[in-house]
Amino acid sequence: MIVIVRHGVAEDSFDNDINRELTEQGKADIRKRADYLRSMNIEFDEAFVSPYIRTLQTLEIIKSAVTVKDANFTRDLEPNGNVQIADYFRVLHDQNKNVLVISHMPMVGFIMRELCGVQVSGFMNPGDMNILDEKGSNELFKVIYTTNYYDLNQ
Repeated sequence: MIVIVRHGVAEDSFDNDINRELTEQGKADIRKRADYLRSMNIEFDEAFVSPYIRTLQTLEIIKSAVTVKDANFTRDLEPNGNVQIADYFRVLHDQNKNVLVISHMPMVGFIMRELCGVQVSGFMNPGDMNILDEKGSNELFKVIYTTNYYDLNQ
């Protein structure tokens, strides 16, 4: 299973994007996502997280609800990172590992499109979460749960 989360709502700042923190609303939204993951009784083998403050805060909130065995911080998940990292998520999924991805727009959208194809919108609001699994014969993932009302696979 691959879980893709866009960080929660962050404070406005035009000085240093990397240091923007989650707002109280952003933290509350992520707590809801973490509670849902807890209800699934899921444990993550690996997490891949952008090194920005708001994504690190998102990870910490999720870790307060579920086990994350290993966390990897990578610039590939910055807002305009490297979508090829999605290939690694495929490999881990094929090894029956649960993967958590925490990033930003437009990167989360790029990853969604890379893994699921054009049948998903790719747009995620702050705090949205998509759970992917069940690769079909076309090697694309299906969205099995989403908080994203723009997604066509709801």
